[in-house]
Amino acid sequence: MQDSGYSSPQFFLEPLSEFDTQLGNCYPLANIRSNISIPKSNIKIKLSLKRERMMQKFASKAILAVLLTACTVSMNASLNECSHQKAEPAIDIDAEKAAVKAVLDRYIHAFQTRNREGVAEVYAHDEELVVFGSNPLDRRVGWKMTQAYIEKYFACVERIEIEIKDQRIKVHRSGEAAWFSEVLYWKEVEKDKTFVIDGLRITGVLERRDGRWVIVQLHASGPEPAS
Repeated sequence: MQDSGYSSPQFFLEPLSEFDTQLGNCYPLANIRSNISIPKSNIKIKLSLKRERMMQKFASKAILAVLLTACTVSMNASLNECSHQKAEPAIDIDAEKAAVKAVLDRYIHAFQTRNREGVAEVYAHDEELVVFGSNPLDRRVGWKMTQAYIEKYFACVERIEIEIKDQRIKVHRSGEAAWFSEVLYWKEVEKDKTFVIDGLRITGVLERRDGRWVIVQLHASGPEPAS
């Protein structure tokens, strides 16, 4: 046959290169490159890596969603707490302290005038009331016992003089409780006898009940009365 000057393509008959030799098992035919097939094991690895990346992205999005939800709940709780705190009326401590002082002043005035109703107004009328007198044996629990003592005491005393030398009042920030201390000059006249206690110490606790302050605990102590 006459040579036409056309040489057969060597592409399909080319011997395997070094790289081809390493991947020789990938070829169905040893020297036909046009029919190269990708190993199944490589496909599986690529799919596995792709799935792993997808799972990582999904996990990251899930964690982010949880964090955002937690932050939203926390912010809502904080806002609710702030709105609740703002809704609460502010306590005017100075005004409440003045109200407590007014109760204590009425208490002193009621004793000076021997006004039973006046004393009854400033005490709590229940069994939580506790009163200790200057006498170590003088202890009254509950309003009924205290009321009986006041009745008997006012019946024996003709005149009572009281002077406040020092008074300190503290109101709790809640505006529901207060306590006080005071030092008194106390003079009482019983028929032909006069007793003076200069430096009678009084301490007590008040509670705000139904919008008004009442004494729930009181303690008196001091030196022996001078006649």
